[in-house]
Formats: sequence, structure tokens, C-alpha cells
Amino acid sequence: MDIKDTLISIREKNGYSKKTVSEKTGIPYTTYVKYESGERKDVSMQAICKLADFYGVSADYLLGRPDAKPPENPVDSFVKNANLKELEEILIKEYLKLSDRQRESVIDFMQNVIKKEEERKLAEAEAAKADEEQTVTEENKIRLYLSNDDSTSGFIKPGNLPPRLKDHMSEEEMFATAIIQGEINSEKKQES
Repeated sequence: MDIKDTLISIREKNGYSKKTVSEKTGIPYTTYVKYESGERKDVSMQAICKLADFYGVSADYLLGRPDAKPPENPVDSFVKNANLKELEEILIKEYLKLSDRQRESVIDFMQNVIKKEEERKLAEAEAAKADEEQTVTEENKIRLYLSNDDSTSGFIKPGNLPPRLKDHMSEEEMFATAIIQGEINSEKKQES
């Protein structure tokens, strides 16, 4: 196999355009096109090294030597080693076929999705923190009330305890609240 055939084959197998190969390797576009067309057969050693590095193959493979092993497609190798699902494999391969501008658009889209998810999680965490602070504030008001000896100066009435605070109060706190509010005494008076 001639080097031009190898270059065409490996480029197409990896889904690259001539322009992409030229840009990624630093080989001038017109020079690279001449390599693939066979118009220029004297591929420099520097160009062969750049192409071999870019594709992850040996220079022997590019030169078409019979004992050179064909390269394993890096995407196929990655998919196999990462145990990706078929859809994930398709997405990766299609992404790699995109132009640089299209890839940037995909990256921008994904960054926006990630940013919105982070903002959602942050808002959720802030709401939970505010809710927790509100609960702690209300619990502290109850404890302050319970520690006050003058039952007429309390500002939380027996029927006005928020249900979520009742859930956080111990039995002793509930009993003390009832005593301070006069509920226990009034019940005993009614029994007599």
C-alpha cells in the first residue's frame, strides 16, 4: 500500500477532514492534500513523525511496511476499556466527527447545562439552610419561653406552636410548655 492510500484510509477511519489533520499536525493544508493525492511522494520524515504521533501509529505503519501492525482505533479502545453503552459510543464518535466550531458549540451547551444544575443545587441547599435556620429560631423561642418564670410574658400560645416545632420538642419540653401555659392546671380543676 502506498503512503497516500494509508493516509486516506487512516484519516477516513478516524473521521477527520483533511483540514482537521492539517491543523492538528501543523502540516500546511496544500502540502497535506498533495500527500493524499499522490502528487507529492516525498513525504518528509518530520511530516511522517507528526502524522504518526497524531494517529498514534508507528512510522512503519504509515510507510506501508508489511510487518507493521494496523493501529487500533483509539475510540474503539477507549469504548472497550471504559465499558461504554452503545449510545455513549455513538455520541463520542459523532462528536469527534464535528468541526472545531461545532465542538465548541457542544461544549458551550454542556457547560450551560452543568452551570444550571449547579445553580439549582445551590438554590436547593440555600432553601434547606434557610428552613433549618427558621426551625432553629422557632425552637430557640420556645426554649426561651420555657425558661421564663413569668408565664404571662410568654409570646407563644399553646395552640400556636408550629407542627414542625412540636416534632422537634422532647416530651419534657411539651409537658413544660403545657404547665407554663396553664393547660395542666386547668385540666385538674375541671376534674375536681
